[in-house]
Amino acid sequence: MGRIGTKVDKEAEQLLEITDEQDLELLNEEEEATWSRNDQSSVIDLIFISPCLTSRLVRCERAYGIEHSPDHFPIRTVLGINTPIPTQQKRRNWKATDNKKLIQTIEQRLEASDLSEAGPPQIAAQCRTLLDLVQSAIELSTPWAKPSRPTCPLGETLPV
Repeated sequence: MGRIGTKVDKEAEQLLEITDEQDLELLNEEEEATWSRNDQSSVIDLIFISPCLTSRLVRCERAYGIEHSPDHFPIRTVLGINTPIPTQQKRRNWKATDNKKLIQTIEQRLEASDLSEAGPPQIAAQCRTLLDLVQSAIELSTPWAKPSRPTCPLGETLPV
C-alpha cells in the first residue's frame, strides 16, 4: 500500500495470497498513514478483518490523541461483541442428602420385574422407570445448593 515509487517488498505477493485465501478484508484507508518519519509516510501497519466479523465492526480509525512511538500511529479498532453474562447452574447439595429418606423412598416405590424373557424395548422401559424413581427420590431427599456470590480476584464481591 505504498505510494508511487515505494519499493515493493518481496513478501507482499505472499501476503496478498494469504489474505485472498482467508477472504480477509483490509480496513486501512489508503491515504491514512500509519507510519511517518521526516517527510515520508506510508500505510505499513495493516488491519484485516474476517468476513464473520465484518458486520460487527463499529469503527477502525487512526487513534489521534493516544501516546505512541515516534513513527507509528496507533489504530483503534472497535468490534461490537456482546458477551452473555454467565449464569450459575443449579446443583444439588449432595452433602446435605437425607440418606435415610433417599433409601426409604426407593425401597417403597421399587417394583421387581422379571425381565428374563424381556426384549430390548421392555428393558429400556424398565431402565427409564428406575431412573425416574431415583430422580424423584433425589428430589425428596437432596436440597439444592445455595450458590455463593462470585468474587473478584481481589476479594471484592460482584453484584448478582
